[in-house]
Order: sequence, then C-alpha cells, then structure tokens
Amino acid sequence: MVVSLWLALTAWVWAQGPAPADGLDPRRTWVFVVGCLEWSRSDIYPGFPKTNRRDVRLALAYQRLGVPPEQVTLLLDRDATRQGIHDAFMKILGKCRPGDTLILYYAGHGYRDEADRTFWMVPYDGYDVDTLWGLRGIERDVNRLFKGSRVFLSADCCHSGAMRLAARRNVSNIGFFALSSSTARLSSTGNWTFTDCLLDALSGDPRCDANGDGVISLAEMSEQVEKDMLFAENQKAGGSGSPLFPENTGWVRTARPLRAGEGAYVSVFADGANWKARVVEQGQRGVLVHWMGLAQDYPDEWVSPSRVTPMR
Repeated sequence: MVVSLWLALTAWVWAQGPAPADGLDPRRTWVFVVGCLEWSRSDIYPGFPKTNRRDVRLALAYQRLGVPPEQVTLLLDRDATRQGIHDAFMKILGKCRPGDTLILYYAGHGYRDEADRTFWMVPYDGYDVDTLWGLRGIERDVNRLFKGSRVFLSADCCHSGAMRLAARRNVSNIGFFALSSSTARLSSTGNWTFTDCLLDALSGDPRCDANGDGVISLAEMSEQVEKDMLFAENQKAGGSGSPLFPENTGWVRTARPLRAGEGAYVSVFADGANWKARVVEQGQRGVLVHWMGLAQDYPDEWVSPSRVTPMR
C-alpha cells in the first residue's frame, strides 16, 4: 500500500512544483530519507502516529524540486532495519559523483550516550548501541566513500543537534550543513513541527524568505526552524554549516509574494482555552490560521479576529 501511494505521488509531483535556487542542482542531488515510526522493541521505543506522515512528503518535496526519482531513497519502518539502512546508504554513496550533493534525513527516536557524547538514530530493529545507526559511522562512511562535494544532514528526533556540532567541526574537503529539531543534549517533541517547517521552505513558502529577495537560503531555513520550534514547542533548534557549505547558499525560490500578516504567531481562543497558531491569510472571512504545537493534525481554519491575540 505504501509502495502504491509512493508511485502515485511520484507521478503527481512531476506535474507541478516549486523552483530550486542556484545553490541546489536537482540533477546532481541524492536524497536519503529514513522514517521510523514503529520499532520491533516497542517496549523500549514507543511508536508514533503514521497518519499524514511527513517523512514521505519530504522525499516527495525534493522530487517536486526536480530531483529524479531514481536518486531518492526512502526507507520506512520495517524496511528501516540497521542492515537495510547500511546497505542502502552504501549503495547511494557509491552512486555519487564529484560535485554532487547528498541530503540525509531521519525521523524517529534519537539516543545520546552521555559517556562518550555520541549520537545514535534508532532503526526498526534497534534496541542497544550495537544495533543503532550512529552519526560517527555516517561521518566515517561519507569521508571514506563519498565522492561528492556537499552533505546536508537533518533529523527530527531527540539529540539531533549533534548533527550541527558535526557539521561545524568537520575539516574535510566536503562541505557539511545540518538542521536539527533539538540540541545535542536535549530531547525533542513528538510532533512534526520541525519537518513541517522544512516542507514549508521546500515548497517556497514566502514566510521563510526573511530578506524578501525571492530566494530561501539555508540560513533563512535555519532561522525559520528556530522560530517555529521555539514558539510551538518551546524548544531550541536551528542549523549550522562548515565553510565549504555556507549558510548563505540559496536553496529554493519563493513561490509567491507574502500575504498581509502571513507568518505572524498568534494565540487563538477556542473551546475555552488558548491555542498556538500562525497566520496564513487575513481577509473578509477573518483570519486563516495554521495550528501549531499539537500532536494531532487539524486543518487550517478561519477564525474571528476577536479570538486572535498577537504573540511576540
């Protein structure tokens, strides 16, 4: 069923899509997405809801930007075993050529070993350190086998800030950039807020274009991630890069002009309580808001301006 959905959506993405900026060459880009929302050892690693999962949408977002389907690898749940991840990662590393960019994304559980400060992502069959997918192993494999020029790391999980530390400390001839939903030492939310922000940026959402020049850079993506996560989840997040993959690299062109009030953070009074949201549009119908910081998805909703309070 997942494969059928993937093929149907793959056909659809070629019909329409945003435009990449000069810093992103889709034909020279390889995307490796691992989404693990269930685990064989659920007694150790509880699962997450799979409704409207964003890991699949992220893989499709890069296809909409022009990355060929054969250059996108997507491993989900039971296919995302430690061996399955390793084999698929080795395969994609072997296909990369000089000048290529590799994009790696993980969603699931993250683990930090406090003794040696190592960061691990948890495959479907993971349960202890020897069965996890480690950042140090990724760095080793990339530095040894990757023939391309740049690596973009991102993770929606606890302790994912370790990727940013790795990007900053890298001194190889490969450029590294990393976006994380949390810091290296702190846990992360179980919501999709971080990945939603990535998806917004990849769709050319103009609220992510801070300077209004028509291009969303990596620095602007980082800034928007930081703002969204702090507001919606009260959590520190953001991005960091190495000198060979600078933050001013343009990634996506904005798809349209910014609407009046769009992107403003607000509190909306509903059902006897205040809820976090951001403004999508304002008009005669009131204020269209996008709900934020909730475990369950709710559609954008028009509300009366009298129920909306601006937030700093």
